[in-house]
Amino acid sequence: MSRPLIRFRAAPPSSASLWPASMWLACASILGVTGCAASGLPPIVDIREVRAASGQPSIRKITDAGTALIPRSGPIEAITDGVAGPGELLVVEGAGFGRQPAVSIGGRPAAVLARTRGGGLVVRVPGGIDTGLVDVTVSTPSGTARLATTLRRLAATLSDEHLRFISVGKDGLVPVHGELAIPGGRAVRVDSTGGVALVLADAAEASQLVVVDLGRREPFLLGRLALPHRGAALAVAALAPRVAIIGGGKLSVVDTTSLRRPVLFDAVPLPKEVRTIRAAELSPDGHVLAILLAEGNRVIAIDISSPTLPQLISSVDILPNERQPQVRDLAFSPDGQTLWVLSGASAETHPQVIPTRITAVRLVAAFAEGGVALPESGEAPAAAPVPARPIPAGPIRRMLAVWKTQTVTGAGAPLALSVGQPPEQQGSAIRNTPEVATVFITAAKDALLELKRGAVDLARVKKLMGPPNAGMIARAELASGGGPIATTRELLGALAVPPDAQHALALALRPGDTDLELGLARISLDGQALMQFSPLQRVDAKAVHAPFTFGDLAIQP
Repeated sequence: MSRPLIRFRAAPPSSASLWPASMWLACASILGVTGCAASGLPPIVDIREVRAASGQPSIRKITDAGTALIPRSGPIEAITDGVAGPGELLVVEGAGFGRQPAVSIGGRPAAVLARTRGGGLVVRVPGGIDTGLVDVTVSTPSGTARLATTLRRLAATLSDEHLRFISVGKDGLVPVHGELAIPGGRAVRVDSTGGVALVLADAAEASQLVVVDLGRREPFLLGRLALPHRGAALAVAALAPRVAIIGGGKLSVVDTTSLRRPVLFDAVPLPKEVRTIRAAELSPDGHVLAILLAEGNRVIAIDISSPTLPQLISSVDILPNERQPQVRDLAFSPDGQTLWVLSGASAETHPQVIPTRITAVRLVAAFAEGGVALPESGEAPAAAPVPARPIPAGPIRRMLAVWKTQTVTGAGAPLALSVGQPPEQQGSAIRNTPEVATVFITAAKDALLELKRGAVDLARVKKLMGPPNAGMIARAELASGGGPIATTRELLGALAVPPDAQHALALALRPGDTDLELGLARISLDGQALMQFSPLQRVDAKAVHAPFTFGDLAIQP
């Protein structure tokens, strides 16, 4: 059975006391945060109190309500700061909306979550929307009303135990004031709505999940969830309120349906095969946890539909003829039908010549009566059918199968990957065959792998970083292999591709006159290799070692 954590608690103004998160909104003035429930937002009412539509609809006012809890009725305890982004609530006031209006934001549908006194609406900003001035549209049988509001998209970077924020817009990168110290921070993700950042942080003998509200002008620490074990990897579902933390031989699942009252399920043991964890990812619907293991270059898939009764689906060897660890990163396709695995040269294999490869792994249905294995979508494979393994007579079961492996021509030692083509709203996704999927990777020139040993100083790092250029972004394709799109004198690491897919974001390390500088790079994907660099911090050359994990990166959808 599942159990809620005692109470999700927010970081107090002093370490002497802990307050429930719900009290923070009422006490915002203590923290110097402007705006609260008294900001004039109309209260929530029952839909039965809303009048039927009559006449042309009109929008009078749009107010952001952050990531506040939506009560069944009564006032919305919200911080309104004039800045909105993915995952935040908008209160739309006007007339003539009726009981069943259709709402879209930036051309994408937005569900009506509640109604307010006077006939207004409460909606959540969906992902995949342009930034800047965006139209909010309310449609009824009598007509359509429009009013523009301003939206932003944040990237969260984690390095040197600090979480920093940068606004990512059409015109480039703009640093956001208010970095947060996260002691022990090791990984950062954004929840399925985009409203909060989730940070996995070491704490004594165990770990904790730190929750940061992105729905403020300056991001704000909401609270921490104490975990019963040490976490090695953090995974978040793209379309479901589910988070998985694995490590120390255990799995913990968190339900984030309520961003301020997350539910922590009882931790359960992982299969004994799960060790040397390289990375972990959740399927978009949050039902399947995929774990990438360095030992044996394997992927293990676990069904966590029931968080406290996980079921091992199967495992597959990505590179069955390779003995040394070569796998580096993995990610699900937006439709959840394919797992992409990145592999290639590493500090363990250097100085051997190892090609950089991308592998498509499908989650298939295995038929008991000697049939064929097909993707779960039921679509016939583009290539020849994959023979099913001998299975005892009985119900259909799922299994992992390597679909195809392709060398990424011209790519250096791989570091990270990101899958493009974000899902559509309302839970649907674009279903592309693996051959035409959009997969981007960061890679470093192989010579930098020499930094796995020996004394490291600034002179040595500068020499190895170039020329030729130290980093690159490449597109990986099953059909042709793909190849480099842009090379940079900066060493590129953690990677994210915003919804517009016109630029990539990557943590980037570049040499200076007296030290090294870590920053966020925005690199065009049109072949022009245009780059903007937003500095984050200075880095001591002694910290530069393969596999070059200087931090982590996440972006709102």
